[in-house]
Amino acid sequence: MKARCFHRVSCSLRMGCCAVLAAVLIGHALPACAQVSPTTGCEVPPGRFLPVLVSLGHETGIARVNGKNVKAAGAGKVALWGAQQADIVYESLLYRDEQKNAAATRLTLLFSDALLRGEKVTCGPVRSLRDASASLREEWQGVLAFGSPMGRRHLGEAVERLKADSAAAFDLVDIQRGDLGGRLKGVKAPSNLNVDVNAVQARVAVDSIAHPFAFSEVSDAAAARGAGAPAASLTLDWGDARYLARFAWDEAAGGYLREVAGWPFACYPTEEARMAGDETAMVQPAFANVIVQWVDYDVPGPVIQNPVLVGEGTADLFVGGRHVRGTWSRGAPQDRTIYRDEAGREIALSPGQTWIALFPANAALIF
Repeated sequence: MKARCFHRVSCSLRMGCCAVLAAVLIGHALPACAQVSPTTGCEVPPGRFLPVLVSLGHETGIARVNGKNVKAAGAGKVALWGAQQADIVYESLLYRDEQKNAAATRLTLLFSDALLRGEKVTCGPVRSLRDASASLREEWQGVLAFGSPMGRRHLGEAVERLKADSAAAFDLVDIQRGDLGGRLKGVKAPSNLNVDVNAVQARVAVDSIAHPFAFSEVSDAAAARGAGAPAASLTLDWGDARYLARFAWDEAAGGYLREVAGWPFACYPTEEARMAGDETAMVQPAFANVIVQWVDYDVPGPVIQNPVLVGEGTADLFVGGRHVRGTWSRGAPQDRTIYRDEAGREIALSPGQTWIALFPANAALIF
């Protein structure tokens, strides 16, 4: 593959993670001015915990790889910006046509740590509301930003519940929400809607009381215990070559680097960089954990598929370069999803960023 000038971001809190691990290893308590993030397991400053989730588009664009043009989700003129600051990236099926070998996915990003650190956080392209994003907002008891009216049919029960909780929903297309985002100049619609994540969080006074994920005390704890088998790479086939995603473990980056249709997935760090269109400024996030959560999908309409995220099922977790076979369960919309190994013990994630694929049964995982 032709070398690209992408900057690698192994964990936006990597220094904080190292500080937490060092304190644990030498038997010292964390300093009073720090706390452990419930979403990444990294060290963050003390402050309010109110995750902001954003529904992002994941359309296909043209990227240049090895002197050839390839069609890849999230590439070219539909590239993401600000995603490197997300604690968790969820990917869910938007639609699938098996006869035509066509499919598309939608992303939901969760931001918390960067907000606690006081960073400016903006991201895009913000797209329309889907049931997966509404359900994940309930799980984390945060707030959700999206970019379309909420009155469309067939959007699911979680969307209906969100309508009754207007304090948790921010429609950026609504003229009254204009101070929360806007269209980027020089970027073609609809992949140009930007959200000011800090401003969205500031609109809500309450804090989240969601339970945190479980994290290992050291990033390679699973390997030290001999838990799981080595997993240098995994491939997710959603049913469309443009969305074929491969995650490869990179020891130097401390996480899995994602590749889509042969294009190394990267994003612009800011909306200003996106408007400038300078691909050399793009950053390539590395994910300490990749979770393949096998879920059923409801099909309420011809172009809409909604994942069923309350219930239980199987899961494949790739933690710190190793694979653990397990299960997932979520008892109610306000409950956290818990991942357990085959012995019923909760699986501890490696500190860092996590990619979670809400994967349909008729798709293929290869590792």
